[in-house]
Amino acid sequence: MAPKKSVIYESYKFYKLNQGTSTIAQYIANLKEQASLCEFEMVNDYLDRALRDKFVCGISEKRIQDRLLSEKDLTFVKACNIALAQEIIYLESKEIQHEPDSVHKVYEKVNPQKLKTNTKSSPSIVSRQSNKNGQSNGSHPNIPSSQSRSRYRNCWRCSRFHNADICPAKEWKCFVCQKQGHTSTVCRYRNVNFTKEEEEENQQENVYEFNSIVQEEGNVESEVGEANQIIEINNIKSIPALINVKVENKEVTMEVDSGATVSLMSFIEFKEKILYLTVNKTSSKLKTVSGSILTVIGKVNVNVKSNNNVYKLSLFIVDTKEKFTPLLGRSWLDVIKPNWREIFKVNNSQGEVNAVKFTELEHFRALFPKVFSQDNSQAIEGCQANLVIKEDAQMIFHKAYDVPYALREQVSKELSQMEKSGILVRTTQAEIASPIVIVKKSNGGIRICGDFKKTLNPILKQDHYPLPNLQDIFHKLVGGKVFTILDLSNAYLQLKVNETSKKLLTIHTHCGLYKFTRLPYGVSSAPAIFQMLMEQVLSGIDMTGVYLDDVIIAGEDLTDCKNNMLKVFERLNKYNIRINQNKSCFFRESVEYLGHVLDKEGVKPMQKKIEAIQKAPAPKNLTELRAYLGLLNYYSKFIPMLSTELYSLYKLLQKNQKCEWGE
Repeated sequence: MAPKKSVIYESYKFYKLNQGTSTIAQYIANLKEQASLCEFEMVNDYLDRALRDKFVCGISEKRIQDRLLSEKDLTFVKACNIALAQEIIYLESKEIQHEPDSVHKVYEKVNPQKLKTNTKSSPSIVSRQSNKNGQSNGSHPNIPSSQSRSRYRNCWRCSRFHNADICPAKEWKCFVCQKQGHTSTVCRYRNVNFTKEEEEENQQENVYEFNSIVQEEGNVESEVGEANQIIEINNIKSIPALINVKVENKEVTMEVDSGATVSLMSFIEFKEKILYLTVNKTSSKLKTVSGSILTVIGKVNVNVKSNNNVYKLSLFIVDTKEKFTPLLGRSWLDVIKPNWREIFKVNNSQGEVNAVKFTELEHFRALFPKVFSQDNSQAIEGCQANLVIKEDAQMIFHKAYDVPYALREQVSKELSQMEKSGILVRTTQAEIASPIVIVKKSNGGIRICGDFKKTLNPILKQDHYPLPNLQDIFHKLVGGKVFTILDLSNAYLQLKVNETSKKLLTIHTHCGLYKFTRLPYGVSSAPAIFQMLMEQVLSGIDMTGVYLDDVIIAGEDLTDCKNNMLKVFERLNKYNIRINQNKSCFFRESVEYLGHVLDKEGVKPMQKKIEAIQKAPAPKNLTELRAYLGLLNYYSKFIPMLSTELYSLYKLLQKNQKCEWGE
């Protein structure tokens, strides 16, 4: 059995590592490989710090090192990105200087034949052959004379001082990209970490086709040759379907392209964001719908984070003249959104505009990532709730309710998560404290609410702001045929409270005392405060209504609905208000809102509510009678002469009336 390698020795090798002549990317890879042998990860947060410190200390280029030392809050990843970017800037500026003379300036025409007759004094032609003594032919061929330096610039093929047209590297093959015409020292791919060509299944050449690579606005003409048909589409201005994903922990906006078999990124953007990754060479070809073949550099395996899930996916890197929005093809869609193909199936019962739902929704997600964020630490900007208590109010410090043992662990985790998000802060002293109640959610989670009925609510000065009448909301939506309903995520808990109010919102739990920093559920004036806020935020937007945490948007058609939605999302984004996408619905021809059905024909009662009224048992006491009358009155406008029909039942609610039920 081989003895285990010494961790101390491996650490010694790690701290001895310097960049030397290797590239930044190679230096990063070497550091990571050696660090994996040192067991740094056994100590909390030490691995990142060790990598960062050694990386900065081992950089060869002083100006890059100075740039890193001047950076505040420097992490290893941040240091790598800065160093890679600085190296690219240096190389690109060098490449610009190496461009052929004819591109930038007209020089005196040089006779190549004349140059060939004077090889000893001219550095223009450099032989790779050596003499028997191991010395190069000619006298110091790499050091040009001052006369030659004034006549020539650095050759863009090999970086030496001569004209690129007569450079012998024209016939040489680059060791990096395997292309002819330049040396590896000036290769634009010299900083890319390549591996050997990966094994292709059955050793067959893969050819992937794309419906589009870069879609441009304007006139588009498509010709179908075999059928001799010419289809003209004029004035196409289609908004691309954009989606934000995290690739290697970097935010990347990609265009969803269901016509693309694979996902790809331009080499330009690859250099900017993830150059340090190893590129696997591949024989696969990428072909556009027009039949042209793209230049494939290779593909990389990247960690992709979407909707809090992380996937390991392949990303093709292509060489193009211009940078384009990375494409998210079917290979990623099938993993990230497995049911994406369902949007093309018509679902008449729901009345969704399925053909555009996915595209338009992802466009809104890309434009307003903050609105769709599920980060509970974010709060509404520019607004605070102020709770005021009555004069001479008596504070009550209520003991904590017992939490069932089956729920204690879940409640403790939820309290910890709320503290981490900044919704709660711990405290040890309080004049007033309220117990908590646990509300079970449909998804299996829990909501923690304060029971303020006996503590805060009796001494609180109420904010009086009327909740909107349903008929007023429906009147705003007249003419609507396409609808969107937005459910605000943890609505009240997005609104901050001032310092005085925090003391009033202390809760007593089995884990101790906490103060709410946001407006919690259960406070009697919370609905009025939040309704007033939302009406101010969304005021002046056509065909839009709000009832507490439910916002409804309508439009005469899809375009009108999108335009109204855009105005709403701009307001939500301005105030940093978040929505819950899973509980919202978008671009539907029929929606259920506040117990009613809305569609192009108007407002209707919900069928299941009608069935509940029809199947309700006969009331046996006054409490049941009041509940039944309330259910009927909810749909009073749909029942003619209802008050006349219910006169005898209302009479029973009067004092000293004897209830005698007949058939």
